[in-house]
Amino acid sequence: MYQSILLLVVILTLYAATIAADSLEGRGLMNVCYDDYGCFTSGPPFGLTLHRPIALLPDPPEVIDTRFLLYTRYKKDKGQAISRHTTLGTWDRTKATKILVHGFLDTINSTWWPEMKNAFLEAEDCNVILTDWSRANYFPYTKATANAQVVGADIALLVNKMIKAHGVNPADFHIVAHSLGAAVAGYAGHRISGLGRITGECTLNANEGNFMGYHASPNKARGRLYLNTQRVDKAPYCINHYQIRLISGSNFVQTKGQILLTLTGSQATQSVLLDSDETFLKRSGIETRYIPLTTDLGTIQRVNVKFERAGHLISSLIYSSKWTFTNVTVIDGDRQTSVTFCPENGEMVLESGNTARFYPC
Repeated sequence: MYQSILLLVVILTLYAATIAADSLEGRGLMNVCYDDYGCFTSGPPFGLTLHRPIALLPDPPEVIDTRFLLYTRYKKDKGQAISRHTTLGTWDRTKATKILVHGFLDTINSTWWPEMKNAFLEAEDCNVILTDWSRANYFPYTKATANAQVVGADIALLVNKMIKAHGVNPADFHIVAHSLGAAVAGYAGHRISGLGRITGECTLNANEGNFMGYHASPNKARGRLYLNTQRVDKAPYCINHYQIRLISGSNFVQTKGQILLTLTGSQATQSVLLDSDETFLKRSGIETRYIPLTTDLGTIQRVNVKFERAGHLISSLIYSSKWTFTNVTVIDGDRQTSVTFCPENGEMVLESGNTARFYPC
């Protein structure tokens, strides 16, 4: 009986998706094409499926603005901006190339991406390229998954130029990706014939709909070298994604110091510094940070903000010892929620060394 009901639900869902697809196609809303990138769809197989019933079209490439930074053993600390349109910098065709791709809400400035880059360069004399698509991987997740297709195409266009113009063996390229970046890697791999290897960290399984992009499922992978997916159960690979936006008031001109945030959730509480060093704050300024945590805090219920002005002599002369914050917004990337928190007793003046409590507005 249960199996019959389940089968009926599946049939009705697919039928509804087909009708929706026909309706959208009739209005020209399912597809968009971008010159060298080809065409993208919000219909099957990308969307209107059981695993992904709702999908959006990706933004134009110029809006997504994918950027690539090249690092080598001889330029280990300063990345060179490279592009298929301008220059490949000191990229060496005789050496293997590692392409690193971050995921949802992440950036290449997160501590562990430079650490991974350095680890590759210490282990092997190779080219390492960091892929920055942080202008297109934000909330809502459905838009980020759509934009991932274009980022994958960007990577493929760069790699294919290297292969065609310089006679490089495609097997010398290895894409290493995390989270939604693994889908990006899948889309890139679909467009690169003979790609050496993809390593996707903490990706979803084949039944969850976002596994390495719809073109590169475990059942359609091009051999072991093409798809090497791992499930890692500890940091920094499996993390909880939070984005914090802290808005200052207009009472004071500027200050500098440490901002300690304590996030209290339904499952756990954790304190984090807004920046590892001191933060410079301006009147009515907005500070946005990506906060990766190894602990799932659950639903965020309260945010405490502690302000500690920089303690040296110059700071005491030019930076205010008091500050105000109008609100804090916390985006939970994994739960797809965004909550704004306001001061407990309205906007208050926060003395250096003190803490203010923020509750949902």
